[in-house]
Amino acid sequence: MVDGSIGDNTGLPRSDRRDRAELVRLVERIMSAEGTEEELDAWLRMLDRQGPTPDGHATGLIYHPEDHGLGPDPGPAEIVERLLSYRPIAL
Repeated sequence: MVDGSIGDNTGLPRSDRRDRAELVRLVERIMSAEGTEEELDAWLRMLDRQGPTPDGHATGLIYHPEDHGLGPDPGPAEIVERLLSYRPIAL
């Protein structure tokens, strides 16, 4: 069973916050479609919870990188760097 956190099959800890190396491994798995559909959905939700992005979904960094100022084929480390660099604007 896969819940909003990450399933045990990922080798990642269950806490929501991940360090940079764990996030890079997670993005690698998402980009290579290593998991089941349920696992991929859970991993994408977990990635979305890592921080704010302009459109509210970190998954756009993977599937539409050009919309986020990345090149057409960014690597996992570049995607994670962009994800972690976003900061919300205080109004």
